[in-house]
Amino acid sequence: MPQNTSSDTVTDSPTMPTKTSETKAEKGGSQTAKEAHVSELLAELDGKSETTQRPVIDEIVAMGGVAIKPLAKALGSGASFQVRMASATALGELRDEKCVAPLVAALADSSLNVQRAAVHALSLLGDPAVAPLLESINSPEDSVRRWSAEVLGKLGKKEVVEVLIA
Repeated sequence: MPQNTSSDTVTDSPTMPTKTSETKAEKGGSQTAKEAHVSELLAELDGKSETTQRPVIDEIVAMGGVAIKPLAKALGSGASFQVRMASATALGELRDEKCVAPLVAALADSSLNVQRAAVHALSLLGDPAVAPLLESINSPEDSVRRWSAEVLGKLGKKEVVEVLIA
């Protein structure tokens, strides 16, 4: 029997990707593409007013958890204060406890606007923000201590009253 050398021949060889592996690869690529899209959207916010930013923030928040990584990266970067502020706002609106650490770090941001956005975002996160904020009360940074106390006060948790009045 002659051997078929056509490149159009379909085989069931073990080297062919399975549907499962293709699906996993597609999902991975899809997440990476979504993260890249979030970064692109954030870049568009540079120099924009809060009103102009709102629809873009809504679009980013609608992407869900896939947006956390690029938002946290932008918040901690040297991006403009508008981009950092929008990142803090979106992280709060995602209401995911993975957002707490970058938001607590943003309490020490060089921009007062970013600090305020982080305070508001942390107040939206509720209980997951309490323990890290209690730790931040002892920060050497005055602004971090002040903002941490403000958020804890807004959260109104009984367990923090002793810390706040001490």
